[in-house]
Amino acid sequence: MKRLLCGLVLATIGISAQTVDSLQRTLGTYNYPFTLPGGAATGDYLCAEASDSIGGVTCQTDYDAAGSNYYSFKNYATVPANLMKAGSVLRVPVIFQVWSPAASVPFNISASWGATAGQTIPGGTVLYSSVQSTTSTGLAGTSFKGELLVTTTGAPGGSVESVSAMSVEAPIWTTASWKAGQTTTNIATNAQKTIVISARWQAMGVAAAVYVSGGSFSGTGSCALGTFNDSSTAIGSIAVASNVPGAITITSRGVGATAAPTTAVVTSGTATCFGTIMITSTLGGSAGNALRLVSVGPVIVLQ
Repeated sequence: MKRLLCGLVLATIGISAQTVDSLQRTLGTYNYPFTLPGGAATGDYLCAEASDSIGGVTCQTDYDAAGSNYYSFKNYATVPANLMKAGSVLRVPVIFQVWSPAASVPFNISASWGATAGQTIPGGTVLYSSVQSTTSTGLAGTSFKGELLVTTTGAPGGSVESVSAMSVEAPIWTTASWKAGQTTTNIATNAQKTIVISARWQAMGVAAAVYVSGGSFSGTGSCALGTFNDSSTAIGSIAVASNVPGAITITSRGVGATAAPTTAVVTSGTATCFGTIMITSTLGGSAGNALRLVSVGPVIVLQ
């Protein structure tokens, strides 16, 4: 029976000019660099809100990295075929930066074997997935690092039984400790595979809304929209044409929605409006929340 053990440990650090790329090869250690498909040059960012701009850099994605699906970073590590043997220990250092505004949004990080980088759903076999954790507020590029650990006890194969576990201790989180349950899965170690890092945020902003009923509308123009229920801080506007309410435009998604809002309050703008209206809405990512994958790898294998 071939078994594999992997885990990820994260801790807060201060990043200097020295990075994990400065790790030296030692006797019995094989050092493989991480792959750069262009992401390192422009910044490998994932944002909770599509096309958000963080630190003057526009996020690489034109979709929300919020909701039930993980979204993978562009950069990744590669593990050569047949490298993992009985007793091998694989180490993959990872360095992140995190942004979180005053009202932070919970997120998860995962690592997958044989996944596709730069995808909305990376696929592959999940080696590690954190519990959801909320960052401390007011973070602006705070660095933290992790290390994926994989230990094998069997020879290379196309379906190696594996046991995965994770423990995270990181004082920048308001959650004291990240922990995930142990899982058993099968992975292929006799073919070259990627190690891809992914993330997702809880959808806590109002991405879109549609008018249903209610309120009082007079004139032609637009009116302001706010005070959404379910604790959302979103704001928007509603078009009015000849006393008839029309399309809703969300101008700021806000944060803190515990469910998709069903009501909002209208106030006068270029048209005259007042009252509470009924709406249907869709949640999405909140602006200002982002992760940057500074580096992943090099893969270090101790044999």
